Amino acid sequence: MRPIIVQPPDVSGAALAELKAWLGIRRPNEDALLESLLQASLSACEDAISLTPLVKIVEERLPNKAGSHCLTSRPIKNLSQIEAIGVDGARELIDGQAASLEFDEAGWAQLDIGEQSEASSVAVQVSVGISDIWEDLPPSLKQAIIRLSAFYFRERDQDRAEKMPIPSSVEALLRPWRELRLS
Repeated sequence: MRPIIVQPPDVSGAALAELKAWLGIRRPNEDALLESLLQASLSACEDAISLTPLVKIVEERLPNKAGSHCLTSRPIKNLSQIEAIGVDGARELIDGQAASLEFDEAGWAQLDIGEQSEASSVAVQVSVGISDIWEDLPPSLKQAIIRLSAFYFRERDQDRAEKMPIPSSVEALLRPWRELRLS
């Protein structure tokens, strides 16, 4: 199951200013559109490299079974909370003795669930991302996100814009960030 975004990354400051400068836009009347294009670009880059560029808080739901469960989001910075979700949808915080989160150096995390409860699933909220703020994001990722946002802006009136592949200039900037995985 894809993680649920609880708090999206903040793109209203430096990221928006950089995109506006790239596009030559000075007036604030396009800000909401540009912020949504930045969010879409962040998401597309995340899908392409399997890493979250800018910090956001996500929730992952896991089955309530004893043992270790690997979280899919990365790189995980810290744990916000762990809750048990009952059959009726009611949530209850889980303490550190019933479940714990273990991190590795690559940003992966595993949730170890101990004692069983009546909950149907477990919700884990984590802060995930390479950089906390736009200014600290590596230059190649910033450039990829800005270029992709500009591409989306130029193609916004085309029916095919969402179906088009990521431009090769953006692909080239993302390539060093991809990890090869054996399936």
